[in-house]
Amino acid sequence: MSTYIIGDVHGCFLSLQQLVEKLQFNPVSDELWFVGDLINRGPDSLEALRYVKSLGNNAIYVLGNHDLHFLAVYHQVRKRSGKDTLQQLIHAPDSNELVHWLRHQKFLHHDKSLNTVMVHAGIPPMWNLKTAKKQANKLAKKMRSDDYVELLHALFGNRPEHWHDADTPRRRRRFAANALTRMRYCWSDGSLDFTFNAQPAARPQGLYAWYNVPNRQPIEETIVFGHWAAHPAIAPPGIMPIDRGRVYGGSLVAYWVEEQRCVWVN
Repeated sequence: MSTYIIGDVHGCFLSLQQLVEKLQFNPVSDELWFVGDLINRGPDSLEALRYVKSLGNNAIYVLGNHDLHFLAVYHQVRKRSGKDTLQQLIHAPDSNELVHWLRHQKFLHHDKSLNTVMVHAGIPPMWNLKTAKKQANKLAKKMRSDDYVELLHALFGNRPEHWHDADTPRRRRRFAANALTRMRYCWSDGSLDFTFNAQPAARPQGLYAWYNVPNRQPIEETIVFGHWAAHPAIAPPGIMPIDRGRVYGGSLVAYWVEEQRCVWVN
């Protein structure tokens, strides 16, 4: 059995097909994990989502910020942006089924036997793995509930910036969603920052990649994440970024967990 974790597809379905073929994926024994943002920006979001849904138990998916944006647009909680490529997906005859599938996915996946955690953006520095799983599970449970549209109304916005200020259920859900699906940088006190998006080498003084914040809660498992197309391929031990910006002309990457190496298509 092999486990492959695939980076942000963003509607680049042809590249996904090429990568799966290169991996020689065996649906009888192998699993494909996806770090989120399967849809939007690229040309074939509908086919990409249909494909991953069709994999059934062979696929494990965690939600990304573009997935949440799509759900909000679908329910008219948010307006489409000029860069969105969601029209075909919104008006597809099976859109209700796809939305139902998407909102029943996870925000974080942990496989103890593989010593691996998968999340779209990262784990905030003040959380240990137990807290991260707890908050991700609470968010997923609410997303699967009958009043999940109410949750969508609460998720968008940059505040609270720090977990200590998340003093109501609504604010805790927003912080958790921002941390798990949008985070790249934090200040030294763990506050989330959404104003700087360039490579870590160009960061202002006092700003850190989320995994380099001083006194970050230790997590022994390897954390595999996407979301950060501008991130360099090299990262500290235990940190595995796999978004290589396919939708911007880069590569689509799969991290082969058992072999601890990456496979990609350009």
